[in-house]
Amino acid sequence: MAEGREESGLDLGVYGRRPEPARLTVTELVAGALSALWLLATGVFFLVTPSSAGEGPSEALTRVMVLMAVFLPIALIWVAAAAMRTARMWREDAARLQAAVDALRAAYVAQSQASALVVRPAAVAERRGGALAAAGRAAEPPPATFVSRRDEPAR
Repeated sequence: MAEGREESGLDLGVYGRRPEPARLTVTELVAGALSALWLLATGVFFLVTPSSAGEGPSEALTRVMVLMAVFLPIALIWVAAAAMRTARMWREDAARLQAAVDALRAAYVAQSQASALVVRPAAVAERRGGALAAAGRAAEPPPATFVSRRDEPAR
């Protein structure tokens, strides 16, 4: 059943499904190239420089520093690549949202202008009914009122 379904040719505009982004963008290619270049440069550096033959706590610290010197710049490169990809996605979303707001604004203005030109029969009837009711109240005689008076008895 699901295989027989075809997508309709209906264009949903800004509300349509976004096309799937490319798996590998220029940002990832540049980050990969920079990572490979850094690995090559640090490999050459640590192979060419003489190593100390000492053992003990300073040797362990040296190994940790070597690992940090190799992998921290690579991590920084990939964090920057991820930030650039996220910024690009935010720009695309901002453009979609701006287009949606512009469409809503245009629809609101068109609706306001169309409703100002159309005479509403209900509003006219309401005004006439209110005028007839006011005229009827003005033509009626005032209602009769009962007034009583109490005089104080003489003493």
